[in-house]
Amino acid sequence: NDGERDLPATNSCSRRWGRARLAPGRQQPFFRTALVDKSIPSSIAALFLRDVVASAPIPEGVGGAYDYYLSYVLCRGGAAAVYVPERLANWRVHGTNLTSVGSCERAEEEAAALRIAFEDPRTVAVAPDLRRAYADSLWVVATRHLRDGSRLRAIREAGESARLGRPRALILAPIALLPRSITRRLGRRTVPTTP
Repeated sequence: NDGERDLPATNSCSRRWGRARLAPGRQQPFFRTALVDKSIPSSIAALFLRDVVASAPIPEGVGGAYDYYLSYVLCRGGAAAVYVPERLANWRVHGTNLTSVGSCERAEEEAAALRIAFEDPRTVAVAPDLRRAYADSLWVVATRHLRDGSRLRAIREAGESARLGRPRALILAPIALLPRSITRRLGRRTVPTTP
């Protein structure tokens, strides 16, 4: 219902995104918090200096993953963040939230934002974790393309995922050669949700 808070769901969300274990106060550097744990809800409950992000416009292709990109921009220079444990915002859950839509486009946007962070030498402190996250995001892109019938794109993204350290992504190549009716059903079962 509108206006009602779901405290168990709120606490679960705080645990999922790593905010439940954050110490109040200054976090510096905050690469892990921002880029690996994705603890910063930059689009709904974060204050930051406009000048910091104004100098880094959101690149084409990032789209709905703009919040992750903003977190990357905010932490990449080694600046500090301050964590305030009080509840500062409410999140309305509904079936058309971008985070609940399992589309190829949404998966590609997240992969694009992760690639930018992963390729930046300033994020070397969390590079292995970003590599894994980027490989996982490419796997999601691959499985969604398989589900939607884009077999060659699915194989290409799965191959890149395998190259980056997710070798089991290679199982997608022989699956993509199966009849479309089967690959669509498999795609629906293998597509993980993105956070």
